[in-house]
Amino acid sequence: MKYFAAKALSAAAAAAVLFFICFSLAVGTDSNTADSTTAYNLSSWLAKNDIIIDRELIDTDMQYVAAATMQNAVADHVETADAVLGGASGTGADTYTGENGTLAFSRDSFVLTPSEGLFESMFSGIDRYNCGRHAESAAEELGFNLNGSVISSEEGGSVFTSVITKTIDSLPVFDDCITLVMSRDGLVSAAGVWYTLESKGDERPAKSSSDALAELLNSVGGAGRVTVRSMELGYLMEHTGNITELKPVWRFELDGRDDFYIDA
Repeated sequence: MKYFAAKALSAAAAAAVLFFICFSLAVGTDSNTADSTTAYNLSSWLAKNDIIIDRELIDTDMQYVAAATMQNAVADHVETADAVLGGASGTGADTYTGENGTLAFSRDSFVLTPSEGLFESMFSGIDRYNCGRHAESAAEELGFNLNGSVISSEEGGSVFTSVITKTIDSLPVFDDCITLVMSRDGLVSAAGVWYTLESKGDERPAKSSSDALAELLNSVGGAGRVTVRSMELGYLMEHTGNITELKPVWRFELDGRDDFYIDA
């Protein structure tokens, strides 16, 4: 018990020193080098405490977040099924069938099992360079409004996977995304959650990257070597009754560990 308490106190002290050193060493540098100096100081000090992060991943610019509420774009299951399936009939248990395949809902999420060869002509020339564009076209063909979204893609053997993520002012909503799996023979599957912006409030400065890294160190410091593969400012959705709000967070992708989130 005393050992873990000591580790916690040590991590907290290291986090405090981290903030002080990075601030102090950045003072006196000109505007062209302050950001790179701060990022270098952050990554160097964290490395001494077994938190490994490439300084190129650290954005030291001031960033802003906003209060916002979201609405579920697929809340009306019958309407969504008609749009996605090209006309649909219910088969029970919130499952619908139509020309384009079978669509099943589970709370806020959906899973489309497409008919064989759906979008085969669209995907005939798909490759790792254009699969994101094909995914966007397919999702829009299925009736999804992708305004304000980003797409990431990867190739895996004979299939291509694209994840379409909703954004608010260019910041991703990490748990608001659609995943499409495609091949040259057609759409393999489409699944996910899709909320769109309902209202947006005032902006405020987000927690700085240095403060977020200090909290990361305070939380996982002393637990062995931790490698940060990415850190990104964005949002998570919070559901309270019929209201869905966005919570600003810093997301850390950690090698060999679950993603770690810190309130921003």
